[in-house]
Amino acid sequence: MAHKTLIYGSYAASYRRSKVSKKIDVKQIVKNFAEKLLMGVLLSGILFFAGGVFYRGYQWLKLRTIKQELLAEHSQLLTKYKSLTARSVLLRKAKKLGLRPPQREDFINGGGK
Repeated sequence: MAHKTLIYGSYAASYRRSKVSKKIDVKQIVKNFAEKLLMGVLLSGILFFAGGVFYRGYQWLKLRTIKQELLAEHSQLLTKYKSLTARSVLLRKAKKLGLRPPQREDFINGGGK
């Protein structure tokens, strides 16, 4: 028994089983593949949907900031317009140019007669 290895009980049985070729269950392989494919499709769909939601949120925030900027510019332009078309400013400019204020006869319908 010198230089010989003895294989005992459970190890020997597992060693013999590993040498025997296993039966391949095609149904189980197809089932596992289908499950993995379905999970991949669902995950892709969820990520695509979430990306769309985040992008719409980004667009909404961008439009809101642009709207605020345009409203601020509108109020500035409106203030400037009111200051340029004020009656006193127009009268000063008319006097400077030598113009007279409109009279009753200058109106088309005769001054409301």
